[in-house]
Amino acid sequence: MSDIKVGDLVIVVKPTVCCGNKKRLGQIFKTTAYIVSTCLYCKETQSGFCSDTNFAVEYSRLKRIPPLSELEGQRTEEKLKEPA
Repeated sequence: MSDIKVGDLVIVVKPTVCCGNKKRLGQIFKTTAYIVSTCLYCKETQSGFCSDTNFAVEYSRLKRIPPLSELEGQRTEEKLKEPA
């Protein structure tokens, strides 16, 4: 998994570690802070990223969505590596 920082765009790709809740799967958000919070479903303490809409998700459940500028660089490199 790539390093996720405050300000990154992320997607929730796994259920909660503590109780297996799948409610936020597929949700995309921008991270605003790294916090310690309580699971809304089983009340277990967890650390993770707070969203721009004021909910928290554990770090291990997230995947970073790279900026378009990073993706464009990868496409250029891939084109150069393709055989003629």
